[in-house]
Amino acid sequence: MTSVEGSPVRSPPADREAAAKTRIAELEDAVQARDDLLAIAAHELRNPMTPISALVELLLARARQMSGAVPKGIVEGLERLEQSVDVFQHRRGTPPKKLGAT
Repeated sequence: MTSVEGSPVRSPPADREAAAKTRIAELEDAVQARDDLLAIAAHELRNPMTPISALVELLLARARQMSGAVPKGIVEGLERLEQSVDVFQHRRGTPPKKLGAT
C-alpha cells in the first residue's frame, strides 16, 4: 500500500518501533555525553592544581612578553605563585607540568 505521494504507508506499530529506536539512540547519546562530563569533572576534582598551574604559567608568560606594560610586582607575584603551585604539586607527588613540555 502506498500514500498519495508514492511513499509506503507504515503501520502504526512500525512507526512506534522506529520512533522508539530513534529515542533509544538519542538517550544513549545523552548518557554517553553525561558519562564524558562526569569523567572530566572527576579528573579535575582529583587534580585541582593542574588547571590552576596552567593558568598561572600562561599569565606569567604573557606578563613576561609584555614586560614594559605589566608592573614588575605583578610578574614577581606570579612567579611566587608558580613556585607555590610547584611545591604543592611536588608534595602531593604530582610532577609539575609546564606548557609546551612533552
